[in-house]
Amino acid sequence: MNINYLLNNTFSNDIAIDIGTDNTLIYVNGKGLVLKEPSYVAYDEKTGEIQEVGTKAKEMLGKNPQGIKVLKPINMGVIADIELATKMIKEFISSIYNKTILKPRIIASVCAGSTQVEQRAICDVLKSVGAREVYLIDEPLAAASGAGCDISLARGMLIADIGGGRCDVASISLGHTVIGKSITTAGESFTDEIVKYIKKKYNINIGPLTAENIKTQIGCAYPFELMKTMEVYGCDVTSGLPCSVSVNSEEIREVFDV
Repeated sequence: MNINYLLNNTFSNDIAIDIGTDNTLIYVNGKGLVLKEPSYVAYDEKTGEIQEVGTKAKEMLGKNPQGIKVLKPINMGVIADIELATKMIKEFISSIYNKTILKPRIIASVCAGSTQVEQRAICDVLKSVGAREVYLIDEPLAAASGAGCDISLARGMLIADIGGGRCDVASISLGHTVIGKSITTAGESFTDEIVKYIKKKYNINIGPLTAENIKTQIGCAYPFELMKTMEVYGCDVTSGLPCSVSVNSEEIREVFDV
């Protein structure tokens, strides 16, 4: 038996990672999806020490004490803060990865049409957290494969991968991207529009987490059979006092129709 094959497949856990604007997912060969956490980091502004990552960091958004900052190191599908992204991913991997003799091989998804600089940033981050080898795959290809499509066929398939910070659209054939385009209108864009709408119509300030709850609970592209409503809590713009308002799925659908 080839010694390299034995070492690579016995003592190394291959990892697939999707570092998204909103969420980071990690898949371990033989174990399946082992981590799905929000791509948030809470850190001390003075010392730079990481306080929390993932869900716990996201829960601190808008409630963080003075001196503690909550950020997303990934912006529109691209690593915006390499240092914070490295620390975040290192925390994620260490929480699920038992050290073996060899470092893991990691495959990571990248936006369609990503630049060499953006790809190099991802490779540098993953190597700094312990990857032995790093491979990159276009997100539409990964999405098609995960959806059960046979991407090796000699016929065109049009794939739309809608994420938090970007929407990737690509035509694929024979296991390759024929042509692809990435735009920055995606999940976060809709969340931002909800925040603006509530402030403009009801004179109420709401946070991004509240807007995200509105989007996921009553947001729609087509009308529901029965209109849904939701009580929304925020602060009155004029008085600064807590207040609430009832919003419905029809008005949120109109917000999305831009």
